[in-house]
Amino acid sequence: MVLNIIFTPGGLESLDQGIGIKILFLFITIVIILIEIFILRISKNIKINIFKKLIFLLLFFLIIDKTFSAYATIKDTIWITKNMKVFPLYQPLKIRSFA
Repeated sequence: MVLNIIFTPGGLESLDQGIGIKILFLFITIVIILIEIFILRISKNIKINIFKKLIFLLLFFLIIDKTFSAYATIKDTIWITKNMKVFPLYQPLKIRSFA
């Protein structure tokens, strides 16, 4: 669908984008590039030990999150499963058929 809009003559004009949307897109793109440059410069100064601790901490929270979501789907814990639907693009671990 996106390729059809891009390559069809008059496709992009049919989206009715004003100059404000184009400026906003350019601004967001520049901000993202500046944030990436900032992170790259900071990462050169960070010690490897701190980086390993951060990765370990993120991995720990990921394991805890997937454990809770698997437990909640098995036990039908509503207060956990209803919150899984609130976050867009969240992928819970559902092991009901496996269990």
